[in-house]
Amino acid sequence: MRKKAIDAFVRNEREAKLVHWADLLAERFAQRAAKHDREGSFPFENFEELKAAGYAKLTLAQEQGGDGVSLYEWLLVQERIARGDGSTALSAGWHGGMMLHYRETDIWPEPGFSNFCRDVACSGAMINKFASERATGSPTRGGRPQTTAVRVEGGWKLSGRKTYSTLSPLLTDYIVSAGIEHSPEVGDFIIRLGSEADEPTYASGSPFDADGTFLPELEEIASRAQTSRQRAAELRAAAGVTLEETWDTLGMRATGSHDIVLDGVFVPDEQVMGIYTPGQSKGGVDDGDGWMLHIPACYLGIAYAARDYALNFAKNYTPNSLKEPIATLPHIRQWIGQIDSELRLARTALYDIADRWDRLPDERAIMRPEFGWVKYNATHLAAQVVDKAMKIVGGASLSKSVPLERYYRDVRAGLHNPPMEDAVLQSLARTALDE
Repeated sequence: MRKKAIDAFVRNEREAKLVHWADLLAERFAQRAAKHDREGSFPFENFEELKAAGYAKLTLAQEQGGDGVSLYEWLLVQERIARGDGSTALSAGWHGGMMLHYRETDIWPEPGFSNFCRDVACSGAMINKFASERATGSPTRGGRPQTTAVRVEGGWKLSGRKTYSTLSPLLTDYIVSAGIEHSPEVGDFIIRLGSEADEPTYASGSPFDADGTFLPELEEIASRAQTSRQRAAELRAAAGVTLEETWDTLGMRATGSHDIVLDGVFVPDEQVMGIYTPGQSKGGVDDGDGWMLHIPACYLGIAYAARDYALNFAKNYTPNSLKEPIATLPHIRQWIGQIDSELRLARTALYDIADRWDRLPDERAIMRPEFGWVKYNATHLAAQVVDKAMKIVGGASLSKSVPLERYYRDVRAGLHNPPMEDAVLQSLARTALDE
């Protein structure tokens, strides 16, 4: 089969193994995507398959039991998973990105980080940071969290509400930001509801194993999914954490980004990641937050799926007013050309900056503005690609039986993921004016 000219970012055999592995997962996720989108339900089965395939440990360092993939390699995976299900790719990306971030920055104190990495490698544990609140808006705006940390013997008690808590139905480990009581300081606290001893342990694969694409039977995946759902619910109840199912949105409906309510949740001193004065550096190595490129990778994956659907439709649909498929029509070919131009532009920018992040660690901090414009352009171009794909397919693209209408809704969520558009443009303007 001839390699797609548009998909020329796989550079070697190792990356070819990664994308083959991710494509197989994406195919399974695509079969469930419409159901979870329609219900607004969380795809526990997808995450059990990710764990079984070894996804959770992809970005762990090899010495921590992981595969030690680079940013570039990981983005190849994220984009392909999004072609199957954007919600799953975006949700899983927060875990994968944070493990890459903490691997490179040394912000998470030891031995806590190594202990968590061991759980990731052995049982597929996953994590996210819950920082958003209704009163503060996006955490990138710098608002002080209303969630409060109160000093008690041996640690802290946290109370408050976090919004947009992606992965919340699944997770038993998360990082929570909170304001320190009677102090201007803010802390990051690691909440671990369970322990390694009570966490189910299953054998996991790797994209680099000879049988790295092996997955358990669907019945076994369903059983594991039910176990994970029940375990998370029981541990939340025991710790004083309530999950309120508030996530009912236009797009990205299966990310499980509900509200989490903390009621005096205890965090021991050894699970405090850090306490800072607002504006103060958190220490460690500044990696420029390159890990957040998983966001544009996700939306470009959705756009790519729309492109493939529209191409297949154009090559095979012949209305009775024509003697050949609509792919022969000049205006259809014009839209197809624009789609491929926009995708190539956005994907070239994404993989170029990821490659530089991997090769030039000393320059990562000064790449931050570039990460912003890559995301800005990728999300806008991805939306344009999906719009054109729907024009090619016509009115049928609005049908719930066709994935394009889901792609249309999902891809627009990218406009509301960080970094925020106005901040990116202000940064670019500031850089230009300071020349």
